[in-house]
Amino acid sequence: MTLSRTTTIPSIHSWWSDSNPTGATLNLHAAAKPLMRFMYERQALKLIHTKGTEELTQTMFVEYLSYLIVPYLSDFTKSRIFGEIWAKISTAKSHLSMCNPIKLDI
Repeated sequence: MTLSRTTTIPSIHSWWSDSNPTGATLNLHAAAKPLMRFMYERQALKLIHTKGTEELTQTMFVEYLSYLIVPYLSDFTKSRIFGEIWAKISTAKSHLSMCNPIKLDI
């Protein structure tokens, strides 16, 4: 008893078959890298925008730093992240100096 494949109705929606010619092919890696760059840029700028008024926490700092090691992020976006970290640290310093205005020199 041999196994035989039953005939099926050809589908107009599926072209993936060994019996069909390959046709035009697309290099997915060539399309994926610009898309990854776009996605990382968008997420980093969204993070800066949504966390703009919050004080800097350790979790937020680690989140900002995680974007700095991404090779697909542009130098412009990395500089925006550095600027955001610097602004938040400066704000935190000014808040601390207002909380403790008396400095004792002993």
